Amino acid sequence: FRGARLDASENLRLVKRITNVFRNGNSINDPRFTTFNPDDGSDDDNAPGWSQSQPVGIPRLDTPLQSGDEVEYTIYFLAEGNQLDNVRFCDAIPQGTTYNDPLEVNPPVSSDQIRVLSPLTPLPNDVSNICLDTNNSNGTVIVNLGNVPGGTTGFIRFRARIN
Repeated sequence: FRGARLDASENLRLVKRITNVFRNGNSINDPRFTTFNPDDGSDDDNAPGWSQSQPVGIPRLDTPLQSGDEVEYTIYFLAEGNQLDNVRFCDAIPQGTTYNDPLEVNPPVSSDQIRVLSPLTPLPNDVSNICLDTNNSNGTVIVNLGNVPGGTTGFIRFRARIN
């Protein structure tokens, strides 16, 4: 997958999926949003540790989008092995879109561990080493997951509106 980065060891798997699209406030109701759809070329989404919370959604959209549509992105994570300490996550808002609430993190973290930077805001020093988009041209979602016990699965979910 492209875009999301994190500051943690190799024992954290990330899988990014599109889990819904809203047009005029209504879901387009694609049944693939609620089922597991593997991404060709990646074994991260087939890892045995996902158990019953295997990532659902689709890696890419076939349906043409329109200005004003909202795309819901979900980045699933799986911690393998021992506890991972100070896990920080960074994902640039996709080009051609604008961040739109809500942002959801599961397991939950406190609101002071979540930052959404508006376009062109300089990256804070504590995340400049994990964010790919150094000029933050379209905005960035930053989440500090803290210490993540081994075997933990969870997700970070946000929406972006098509410009």
